[in-house]
Amino acid sequence: MQEILKPRRKEEEAVMEFGDEISIYVRGEIHNGRGDKNLCGTIFHFTMI
Repeated sequence: MQEILKPRRKEEEAVMEFGDEISIYVRGEIHNGRGDKNLCGTIFHFTMI
């Protein structure tokens, strides 16, 4: 999963921490955790089990 979601830029690194929430913008923008930016269809909300 980490290889598929490779960040295009260094500042677009996804916060992959165990027990943390990740919000990934499909449009190439990756925000760090939380996912309180905008819960539209462009964001996939993941929760580490």
